[in-house]
Amino acid sequence: MGTALAGWAVAAGCGAVAAQEPLVEVRTGMFGELLEASYAGPLGIIRARVTRSAAGTAAHATIDILEGGTPLATVTASAPLPVVPRTLGAASLAIRAGSTNYRLRWDASTLGVGSGVLPTNGTAAVEVRGGSRIWRGLFDFEAWSMRGPWDAPDLDTFLPIAARRPAEPFAAVFQSLILGDESRSAGAFAPIAGQPPAVLAGTAGAACAAACWTAPGGAVAAACPEPSGIVCILATAACGTAASVSYATCTR
Repeated sequence: MGTALAGWAVAAGCGAVAAQEPLVEVRTGMFGELLEASYAGPLGIIRARVTRSAAGTAAHATIDILEGGTPLATVTASAPLPVVPRTLGAASLAIRAGSTNYRLRWDASTLGVGSGVLPTNGTAAVEVRGGSRIWRGLFDFEAWSMRGPWDAPDLDTFLPIAARRPAEPFAAVFQSLILGDESRSAGAFAPIAGQPPAVLAGTAGAACAAACWTAPGGAVAAACPEPSGIVCILATAACGTAASVSYATCTR
């Protein structure tokens, strides 16, 4: 396992030195996968722990934000494992912080992906549960966004600030993880609304890859129409990690 440090560098100019951000220590596994990041600073001593698993028809990823042994927030995502016959499958995203709970399911399990070509006029069924409310709607493949009207809460503002702030020092670490997943998927992981996934048809393992990456990306695009805050960064990282676990089965 490797250890690295991530943080803002000190910048100097005209005799002045910019304030240095507290460093985040990163622990990785044998193959470079992120296992844990830790921070010690004004917000306290905080850890971000990443776990991965695969069972049955789904791959899972969990990001825990911890202070000591106390969980402050937990983000869990699932991605479909490639099965025959292959469809786009379903992905889920859940966040828990104290008494606040959010859950989203993105389901395109009726749409086939045998050649790796994504449907351009299909839809996925989306259900969001937040607190005691439930929202149901359709995710449009052509627009790569929710069809209106859609008034489910924006994930970035759904959690209270007390649950968001302790995770903020890890933003750069998880953004790096997201960039790696976007690159590894060759554009098939598309977590930004309005930016559809790349077409993988004709490439090796296209159908398998599309089945792994599309649903988790769609789940984030539905949950975070304008991703900018730490909650959506964590959600994107969890969905991308789950998709990456699933994708590993394509190359075995």
